[in-house]
Amino acid sequence: DTLAEETCHGFLSAADLKEVCRHRGFRPPAWDKDSLASFVAPRLLDTSGVPQAMSSLSEEGLVLLHAIAMSEEPPCVHGLRTLLRPACRDDRAGFRRLVDLLLNRGVLMVSDSGRPLFSGESRFARVSFVIPEAHRPLLPPFPVPSEPLGACPAPRDPMSLCREALGLAVRGERAD
Repeated sequence: DTLAEETCHGFLSAADLKEVCRHRGFRPPAWDKDSLASFVAPRLLDTSGVPQAMSSLSEEGLVLLHAIAMSEEPPCVHGLRTLLRPACRDDRAGFRRLVDLLLNRGVLMVSDSGRPLFSGESRFARVSFVIPEAHRPLLPPFPVPSEPLGACPAPRDPMSLCREALGLAVRGERAD
């Protein structure tokens, strides 16, 4: 796929590609950039190692991954900057943060439109992020803060529970 090749050859460094291999469980035959990119690109769309890679994501990475998944159009760095911690001031720093959080896990790809929206625009401003369709069913749950409910109540006889509920309903009281 050209998107996987563009991601591996054009946007990821040799160190990033080694991280993809580590997180996805790939065993590349060589460690130079071209060999790594050629090895990783055809495997990027495969689902092997994706659940493990996604389970290694930080809370920030999970939030970003879900934001990308929920977007109608693949979002660009600028559209994701508000979710990055610490806030990134420029597109290059935002892109680098997304590489560290998601791209080097091998769960995301980069698409470059090649068309600058305005004069002097960097290539990092015009790239967008895509989750491969094969990876979407493997998305982990959205991180939601939770609290334990406390001790479980003692088991009760169903008839006594129904009598108590009926009595509360007739009296117009609420059970707390």
